[in-house]
Amino acid sequence: MCQSVSIRHFQQIYPNEPELCRIESLTPAVDWQTIHSNHRGENAFDFLDVGSVKRPLSFKPLRSPMLLSGDEIIRQLGDKLVIDPFDPEQINPNSYDLSLHDELLVYEEVVIDAATPNRYRRLEIPSEGFTLQPGQLYLGRTAEYTETRGFVPMIQGRSSFDRLGLYINPGGSLGDVGYCGTWTLGMHCVQPVRIYPKMKICQIYYMTLQGQVQDYCSDKYQNSRDIQPSLIYRELGGDERDDQLELNFGELLHGNTR
Repeated sequence: MCQSVSIRHFQQIYPNEPELCRIESLTPAVDWQTIHSNHRGENAFDFLDVGSVKRPLSFKPLRSPMLLSGDEIIRQLGDKLVIDPFDPEQINPNSYDLSLHDELLVYEEVVIDAATPNRYRRLEIPSEGFTLQPGQLYLGRTAEYTETRGFVPMIQGRSSFDRLGLYINPGGSLGDVGYCGTWTLGMHCVQPVRIYPKMKICQIYYMTLQGQVQDYCSDKYQNSRDIQPSLIYRELGGDERDDQLELNFGELLHGNTR
């Protein structure tokens, strides 16, 4: 069956999109089956009721999300995008390589409780490398600080590390428009893997956005320049005054001391 929608119904559905549709033809729709087959898959609704005459309706198609090319990433730097430091050698056809900072964070709890802060320890990645062990979650961060306005930033681990059995942010990370900060990376491996500081660990790429949106304003991870352990406990009723507990030579210290 063909669907039809009145102008008033359409305005109720899209009150803020007056230019979203237009009438393609003023010829009354006589052969509904033919017209329906021509429009199928293109429109959310097939016909627009104008008085007693049904006319074919054509939406201006919603733009599919697009990926910024490497050249476009460079063009947007200083305007909507910030990557600091920026190295032209790390630009790709449609992404930018981000490098690994020289610190890691590991939790020190036998059972990690999502509803409370958890103790953690910091580890340094020396220039000669650090061997990750299976069965352990490591949190690292990018050396680069980024800002993104008007686009959706996405982080994806490099497939070269997948082939070593090292998984960085499995499934990728969806960023928010307006996010500013370094990126915390979750890493685990299926066999011992040696990593090095400053190696290109992941890629950032940018998607276009359609519709009005407010910039990311959450203070949970915004403006971070450090490895950020999970703050999910705040959503589960944890005490907002509690910091993650850094474990340093057997002493429990509140907050970050480095």
